[in-house]
Amino acid sequence: MKLRCVWLFFLLALLLLLPACRRDRLPWAGETETTAWVLTDPGPVTELEWELDQTGTLTIRGKGAMPDYAFMTDVGGKQNFPPWYSRRREIYRVKIEPGVTYVGTMAFAHCEELAAVSLPEGLVSIGDMAFYDTRSLDYCPLPESIEQIGVCAFSYSGLTGTLRLSAQLRMIGENAFSYCRALTAICLPENLLQLGEQAFVGCTALQAVEVEAGNSAFCVEDGVLYTADRTTLLNYPTAKPGDSFTVPDGVTAIAAGAFRSCSLTTIDFPDSLQTVGDDAFYGADALRSIVLPDGVSQLGRNAFFQCTALQSAVLPEGLTELPEYLFVGCNALTDVTIPESVTVIGHSAFRNCTALAEINLPPRLVRIDDGAFAGCTTLQAISLPPTVTDVGNRAFANTALTELHFPASVSRLDGAYWVSQTLAAITVDPENLHYFADDGILYTADGTLLCYPIGKRDADVTLPASTTAIAPYAFEGNPYLQTLILPDTLETIGEWAFADCKALTACTLPADLPALANSIFSGCASLAGIDLPDGLTEIPGYAFLDCTSLTELSLPEGVKQIGSRAFSGCTALSTISLPASLLKIDSYAFANAPLTTITYAGSRRDWMAIPVRVPNNELNDGIIRFLVEDEEASYTD
Repeated sequence: MKLRCVWLFFLLALLLLLPACRRDRLPWAGETETTAWVLTDPGPVTELEWELDQTGTLTIRGKGAMPDYAFMTDVGGKQNFPPWYSRRREIYRVKIEPGVTYVGTMAFAHCEELAAVSLPEGLVSIGDMAFYDTRSLDYCPLPESIEQIGVCAFSYSGLTGTLRLSAQLRMIGENAFSYCRALTAICLPENLLQLGEQAFVGCTALQAVEVEAGNSAFCVEDGVLYTADRTTLLNYPTAKPGDSFTVPDGVTAIAAGAFRSCSLTTIDFPDSLQTVGDDAFYGADALRSIVLPDGVSQLGRNAFFQCTALQSAVLPEGLTELPEYLFVGCNALTDVTIPESVTVIGHSAFRNCTALAEINLPPRLVRIDDGAFAGCTTLQAISLPPTVTDVGNRAFANTALTELHFPASVSRLDGAYWVSQTLAAITVDPENLHYFADDGILYTADGTLLCYPIGKRDADVTLPASTTAIAPYAFEGNPYLQTLILPDTLETIGEWAFADCKALTACTLPADLPALANSIFSGCASLAGIDLPDGLTEIPGYAFLDCTSLTELSLPEGVKQIGSRAFSGCTALSTISLPASLLKIDSYAFANAPLTTITYAGSRRDWMAIPVRVPNNELNDGIIRFLVEDEEASYTD
């Protein structure tokens, strides 16, 4: 009996000690340990501790605010992960005990197995992205003490049903509940004063928004959320029944993302409307037509992005700029009315509008930004008004244009003509002081060849002596060019200048050309041989990449370096002559080149001293012939 009492006392003492034990990990499957894993915050707050037990419950206890965390490297080069981050997939429940006043930024982000959260009374604020990407989270009642919910706090979480927010809540951050795809209704409390942009965007099951009586900042009409004065429409619930909607008279603004991803086919607007926010109709893929009243003077970026059923759009007179990405991906759009007041067409405004065969540009247009009409694959003709001064990079890339004319007013062309397979000719008004065209080829006034159209079908081309330079990508991708003779007046050739000219068999370079550029002949699969200028000091990287018809080549004396992958993929290159001036060969310079004969203009000792970055095994596979014997001994091949 006495012995049994001693054992009971021992076991009781052991059980009392167990909760105080700290482990650096949870017990693995098959182990019998029952102790908890406890972490203490290493930051400035020292009154909180975290405990993850074997059931997957993470308990946070103590007093004060949790610290903020950051997964991405900050300016100082540091990362600050939550202490349980490495165990995030083992967390199924979070219990925050009374005394904790703040949930830190990104505290539980990406805890993808987290299903339930218990928050205490006295909690005042939830930080930015605190529960971001917790897709299993479907239970998280908010205490009445909550006053603030941060940016993206519950974005991409699994919250379901009706969300009723605490009475003391005053501020909801941008995208706070975005992409909570199981939410069906949201009730905003009486004291809420601030609602961040697109707070409920992507809530694809949301049918209605409610506002408690007495709220001075917001109101609801038929489930649609407005500011209290009904001048700004804030949110049209994505899953609200019906296929048509009339914006009430008196509304002057449609907020950012207000109709995002809605299923409406028609929307009517009042004459009172003045502004339309960013992403306002983003992804409204049932919307068929749009007519904005003339009072609208401000239109946000991405306003009709991916409205894939949109066929026609009438934009308001008085609008001066079409914002960037306005109609991106509207692949049913065939008819657009641009008002005469527009002077700027923004970046990618009509990108990938694949059904847009024609468009009338306004007479006061001054600037067309980068990619404005890129990917409009059926756009066959366009007339630039005589007011245009700036045309951006790839503004007409991948269109069906066969000819492009630039008026006298144009003073800046930034690759506007690139990558249109059908473009056969470019013309320029003779009065233009900055550019001219010769035989359908575009030049700058000082003689730089900017573009040899991809669709130009001439096989044999000799450039005029007035050509002083060739711009990067100038001939890229032309499938018809076979022989090219360049004038001795040529001083520079840009990178990728002749890349992917698959039919090019020969190119005569100027005798005094000082340098080649990266990838200059990359992909020229028919190029059988080329004489390189004597003044070269380097064969740059990728210069002859995949020139599969190149069988032999002699590098001139003076070349000091062969760049990375310069001859990689030259699968017919068997013979090469290398100069004694060579000082370095970069990695993969001759990858997959079947070299059999290598002639080196120096000695074996000189050859062995050249730094060769690996792998360059091809240099060891062929027979090397040295043109200079070493003083100490002679070598035979």
